[in-house]
Amino acid sequence: LSEAMRSQHLPVRWIGKRRGTQYWADPFGVPGSKDEIYCEEFDLKRNVGRIVRLKLNGSAEPDPPEHVDLGLAGHLSYPYLFPHEGALYCVAESAQSRRCVLNRLDEGGRWAQVAVILDNTEVADPTIFRHQGYFWLAYTDVSLGAFDNLCLCYASNLLGPWHAHPQNPVKIDHQSPRPAGAVIKDGDELLRVAQVCKSGYGQAIAVNRILHCTPTLYREEVIR
Repeated sequence: LSEAMRSQHLPVRWIGKRRGTQYWADPFGVPGSKDEIYCEEFDLKRNVGRIVRLKLNGSAEPDPPEHVDLGLAGHLSYPYLFPHEGALYCVAESAQSRRCVLNRLDEGGRWAQVAVILDNTEVADPTIFRHQGYFWLAYTDVSLGAFDNLCLCYASNLLGPWHAHPQNPVKIDHQSPRPAGAVIKDGDELLRVAQVCKSGYGQAIAVNRILHCTPTLYREEVIR
């Protein structure tokens, strides 16, 4: 990702045939696999999304998508995947249900809910990262605005308890708040990608450098 952010021209390879009834969005690679992704499959007729697993196999047309059951109802998207202590975890956008749930993949290949990070909150694009001894959850609170705010929670243990940052929302604008993928360590810098929604939803990507991230203070700046 850090190499992609420095590149002037990114190669684009479209996956699958274009269909008038659905599309795939919010792709996240499965850690340790070069040809598997989780993504949102949005049904244009029903106006609802679900999480599916795609196996790419190096071809233009992937294998038929497999439904991923996270035990959540309503519209689902943004299946953020990350490894921790030998296990694979997923936190997906489930703002419609007003719950942000942490899931862990068990040995039988099934997802189990292991913690409720936030309840009674419309969490969009939840993104978990580690920094200075804490787990952090970056998200947009849809009840405050669909595109224009960044909120944070933090915890000493992945399973909680989780605490809301006292500055929430820690950022308000239309240029670079709503998460767009992983927070990464690049050398000594911590970089967060975000959506640019100045005149429309998800029109571009901004790269933010995190300057301060503590339980009492958060600051970042757009660098690209």
